[in-house]
Amino acid sequence: MRNGSTKIKSMVNKIKWVVMVSIMFVIISCYYDKEALLYPGENNCSGTDKKFSTDVHPVIQSKCSYASDCHGTGSTNSGGLLTNYSQIKNSVLNIRNQIVIGSMPKNGSLTNAELQTILCWIDSGSPFN
Repeated sequence: MRNGSTKIKSMVNKIKWVVMVSIMFVIISCYYDKEALLYPGENNCSGTDKKFSTDVHPVIQSKCSYASDCHGTGSTNSGGLLTNYSQIKNSVLNIRNQIVIGSMPKNGSLTNAELQTILCWIDSGSPFN
């Protein structure tokens, strides 16, 4: 009887191993490429120099910080404060990622022009201009 029990346990262990490997394969194969994340310089930014003070900061104020109360003074949201250049500059990679994948802003949306403005400014090195 022990031989039969051992064979069943061995078979169950093999089945568990195959199921776990199969699940891992499925998870790994579900890779999602977002072109704008993979190729950050590929935006149509030719001929347009986006300025922080006149182009980017007003959008972030109206869509992310002051008007939305998400990243304004006193906010405890995970993205942190986005009320001045230093805070925004320190978060450009996160900002870029969040707007490209479409998870921000939560309480509204960015127009294509606003999205392009922020991405072009970030891709140009996020100058303080």
